Amino acid sequence: MIFKFILFVFIGAFVGYITNYLAIKMLFRPYKKVYLFNRIPVPFTPGVIPKEREKIAEAIAETLERYIFTEEKLKEILEKTDYKITLRKSIENSLDEIIDSFINDFKRNLSEGLSIGKFNIKTAFIMTALDKAITKGLDKIKPKLKEKILERIYTTVEENLDKEINEIIKRIDIKNSVKETLLSIDIKDLEFIILGITEKQLKHITYFGAIIGALIGVVQFILSTFLE
Repeated sequence: MIFKFILFVFIGAFVGYITNYLAIKMLFRPYKKVYLFNRIPVPFTPGVIPKEREKIAEAIAETLERYIFTEEKLKEILEKTDYKITLRKSIENSLDEIIDSFINDFKRNLSEGLSIGKFNIKTAFIMTALDKAITKGLDKIKPKLKEKILERIYTTVEENLDKEINEIIKRIDIKNSVKETLLSIDIKDLEFIILGITEKQLKHITYFGAIIGALIGVVQFILSTFLE
């Protein structure tokens, strides 16, 4: 009687374990359609995911586009990069270089203009005094000039930038990009990624199958005992 009970429980647990194990494996295996004698197709081949890969990729891509990578979300992600602050700093640095270059060219051209003709101490004194006066005056004007130019640049650039970003985001085809990426991944690599992430959970499912099988074995033992 005890041997019979153990046998029923063992067989039930084994069948439950193997059934769940094979079910998990059949998600990916076999990777391709299998034929007997190169003619007769074997049922349930290829695995579920390889067979329905196109539809699965389509569904995942559509879900990501509709609920995760929305236009609002993409704008939010872009805002978090502080791209406007970076752009402002870049514009300021470039403007500083442009203004300094303009001032240096102006002073050089003025100096070259004054130096034409006879050069003497008086001319050198005038050039030095004029250079200092110009430098002092330009140093006072430069911050105000920079502020006015930057104000106009920021307004124009940011308005156009917002419009361009909106257009770019609208043109981004998230769905097809995700779908193409999923379809480009080798099925073996995809299996490794998915099974690797869900390894613990899948093992629990396999063990749970063994437990359910064992319980079914107990029920079968009880029924077989009372029906004898």
